[in-house]
Amino acid sequence: MLFKLGSFTVFKNHLHKYAADSLPYRGANRRATSLLPQPTIDSAILLQGAFINARSNILLSLEANQQSGCLIIHNEINKSRAGILMYRGRILGCLRGQKRTGDYEFGNPAYERTLVDLAGTSQTDIYDMKDEVVAAAGALFHGQMQEHSAERAEKSFEDELNELVQSKLPGCIVISDKVPKDTYIVYVFAGEIVGIHSHKQGWLKPKVNIVRKYIQSCKNPRVQSCSMPCEDSEGFKQYSFSLSGLADRDFNASQFAPN
Repeated sequence: MLFKLGSFTVFKNHLHKYAADSLPYRGANRRATSLLPQPTIDSAILLQGAFINARSNILLSLEANQQSGCLIIHNEINKSRAGILMYRGRILGCLRGQKRTGDYEFGNPAYERTLVDLAGTSQTDIYDMKDEVVAAAGALFHGQMQEHSAERAEKSFEDELNELVQSKLPGCIVISDKVPKDTYIVYVFAGEIVGIHSHKQGWLKPKVNIVRKYIQSCKNPRVQSCSMPCEDSEGFKQYSFSLSGLADRDFNASQFAPN
């Protein structure tokens, strides 16, 4: 099962709150995809505004090359946007939003609807990301979100960061406030901060003091954290699925046996 019920519910409840403060990627990204890691200065933009379909060799190539990164898919006819978090050629997270309904879908159902979008006229952006950042971002889809009171924001951040560092589990810490209106996402992998992203300023140096200063400048900060239930690529397989659909097919040798 791709999504545990608890993390699915928590993530869905918080999606609207995060998305409202996000700085959009200069492509097909809007609210439905604002929680995916944004491209860094070093990210290779593999495709931008391209029209591909569900049977495209591009999907097969991304899977075969074990590419990590994000796919942003925009269908103007359906007024939908989807985001796919890709870890070594497998889908670690998928979400899809549609303007007409104002609702979001997640995981396998979201991907199935996205494939339908790709069968029509959809624009697709694809950019690569480091494995470590993608793995940490996977916690937003599969980890149980913990929320802490604003009165203890500084201590809560330190406690959650120490827990991620000591456990060495991939995870994220999200700090947000309306004054100043911004959201910081801290990506942690293998006991180290591998990325800090501000929705207003973009990617920042992975220095903990930058986050501490932001929290101190906040009037009523919210601190939330989550971690992946596993720490290595083998463990991620149970929380991911094939981008092309081919890698997860169970070929039973008996079906090829002569009658």
